[in-house]
Amino acid sequence: MNSNDALVGALVAWTLAVLSFPAARGAMLAAAGLTKFAPLALIPLFGSLKNKLATLVGFAVAALLLLSMLALDADGAKLFWDRTVDYQLGRVTPMSVWTLGTYHPGWWDLRPVQHIFQIAAAIGVLGLAAFPRHRKDAAAVAAFAAAVVLVAQMLASYWFYPYVCWWLPAVMIALFVPRAASAAVVEAPIPQS
Repeated sequence: MNSNDALVGALVAWTLAVLSFPAARGAMLAAAGLTKFAPLALIPLFGSLKNKLATLVGFAVAALLLLSMLALDADGAKLFWDRTVDYQLGRVTPMSVWTLGTYHPGWWDLRPVQHIFQIAAAIGVLGLAAFPRHRKDAAAVAAFAAAVVLVAQMLASYWFYPYVCWWLPAVMIALFVPRAASAAVVEAPIPQS
């Protein structure tokens, strides 16, 4: 049960583990994004890193290889659409604050507010492609990745507790990977007594 949720967390962790290898990080990101769609929100972040062309080529090649299995069935593309995108767009659950109004009469319909937050989140995620402008170290990339996955989960119409494993590896990496020394940090003079 929910083995694909653990797979998402593992693939996000492996994406961060191969951060120094652009084509490999792109391929791992494709695998994570095709397991569940939330990691696809990481594309702008990983596309902003050094060697972005190699990252995007690795992503595209891996995605094409993984999606090539759809060609094995005459209705493969239609089945993929029906069982993934279409299913997720119509999914409603009492496990999300955004869709509670569907289940409880008298509860506010928060879907318009959800859409506003989703647009703001999309702008923020796309902003990671350009900001911050300085070079991001591994800890910063992991922290941003965790934030992006968390935002994608919080604004979805469906949430379930096993999804914690999607962002937890990125948080742990962000907390425990040593930070790169910043050239902008200047030591303050020690006062003389």
